[in-house]
Amino acid sequence: MWRRRKKRKLSKPERREARLRKARQWVLTYTGSHIVRAYRKKFNVDYTCALNDLGEIGALQPEKLALLRHHEEIRLQKKREEREAKSEQERYDLYPDSDDRFFFIAGHTSGGAPYGVTWEEMGMDPYEPLMAPYSLMSCDPYERELEKLTELKAPVLFAELEEVQKAEVYERLGELIDDFFMGADYLPGSEDRDAILKELCEDITASLNQWDTGPQIELIPDDGLKSVFDGIIAEIVAELKEEGIELPTFMDTLLVVATERLIIRRFYQKDLDPLWKIMRKPEVMYAWESGFKKSEVRKWLNRIYTGYRKDGHSYFAVTLKETGKLIGQAGLMKLELNGETVVEIGYIFDDSFWGQGYAMEAARACVDLAFERLSIDKLYATIRPENAASVKVAEKLRMRKTGEVMKTYKDIEMPHDFYLLER
Repeated sequence: MWRRRKKRKLSKPERREARLRKARQWVLTYTGSHIVRAYRKKFNVDYTCALNDLGEIGALQPEKLALLRHHEEIRLQKKREEREAKSEQERYDLYPDSDDRFFFIAGHTSGGAPYGVTWEEMGMDPYEPLMAPYSLMSCDPYERELEKLTELKAPVLFAELEEVQKAEVYERLGELIDDFFMGADYLPGSEDRDAILKELCEDITASLNQWDTGPQIELIPDDGLKSVFDGIIAEIVAELKEEGIELPTFMDTLLVVATERLIIRRFYQKDLDPLWKIMRKPEVMYAWESGFKKSEVRKWLNRIYTGYRKDGHSYFAVTLKETGKLIGQAGLMKLELNGETVVEIGYIFDDSFWGQGYAMEAARACVDLAFERLSIDKLYATIRPENAASVKVAEKLRMRKTGEVMKTYKDIEMPHDFYLLER
């Protein structure tokens, strides 16, 4: 009796080869702008598989393929970290009385030692992700997996958007830039641009996926989008220039004075970490008997900001003109000296830049600032007698020693000499 021969099941490599043959024909007829998204829907594959297939058949440029793979690696790593953190939290929520030895602690001995059921007795590893019982799941596990799949977003570049979508990007970007200038009187820098583009991409991504129940897409801030931003800013600058208005950059608004090698400017939030790297060194802060903790540097900066608001001056950031690297601080501070409020000149530099004349250069600039722009008549400096380098700077400024004073820091009394310079 004749029987129909059962069709042999294709192996995984054979199935992929068959899919690639169909894909090569499909690519020739595809005219849309979201090829990865369309490929996944057409051949029912995941995002990584779609990238591998499209890369092999040459449907994506190598640069674009590398960019998409990079974003996918970041997304997967983020998902893994979130899953591990959630699993760890679930373990502690479900078994709050467990520790590294016990699955469940039944009680404690008179000596305080715990006893109960161990992880080994349960045949479980406490460091392995723990699946919550089915009764505690918010929904069916298959539905949860489906939700995870729908949360995945394929990155899309600005150039791949349709004309209507590009018009929406231009309109929304213009609104965000207008909002920026409502609260700032300077041109946006790279950090401002990145913040604006991040908000733009979030808004446009939500708009693109609003009515689409299929695979989600995500607009990313690529070079094309940055060029659009720079173009809009260039148009604004040109219009303002025609009206005789020139806006400074953010860093320009912080500038106090520039010397031959240095930029002396006001501190701002981003200076916390580089300043702490300098002030944490005991050899730099030996006048205070120890290096500063990060919390102490934060308080230091807060006092500086208070000085800016109340007096218009305090310590200023000293950076290299060529590189912008923060190498120290110098400035003018209010000081109570023998019952009188005076203005003190001070300077603190990273030991990596000692012996190169930077302290002298910054100190001269601060003296000129005090006498010529701030109309201060007298400048004082309080220096520990053993600080030969600071004494040398004071003497070069033609300051003269006029007395002694005792300063206290962390309950430690430290004798200082004070020097005076008159206008």
